[in-house]
Amino acid sequence: MPNVAEPLVCTVWEDSGLTILARIHNKAGTLIAPGMLTKVELVAVETRSKVPTLPLDEIAAADCVLASPTTDARWTKGGNFNFEYEVPVEAFPRGGRQVAVEFYFTPTSGARFPLVVHADVKTLYGG
Repeated sequence: MPNVAEPLVCTVWEDSGLTILARIHNKAGTLIAPGMLTKVELVAVETRSKVPTLPLDEIAAADCVLASPTTDARWTKGGNFNFEYEVPVEAFPRGGRQVAVEFYFTPTSGARFPLVVHADVKTLYGG
């Protein structure tokens, strides 16, 4: 299991979306499912200025947490993933910056926990 205190790190082109796949467990080590959550929130923040590129907003658990773990050609780790979300293009408006994409999961019981992805946003020069 990855350390949830460490962010995932990736690279994304400016003005592009980002698909995030993950395998997320609760504190008991069980893969989370939509019915185990009361709320999922998403915010994206430019790390130097602390200015949001996407304001904090609630997303439906069923829109990001899969009811059954799955795998496909995009998933190169062992096992299956149970989380998939397409972060909107608006989160990455300019290159040369780092954007923290933060998901906050509120379980039906227990404490709220995050999934954090640091995206190094690269500049496109061709137009």
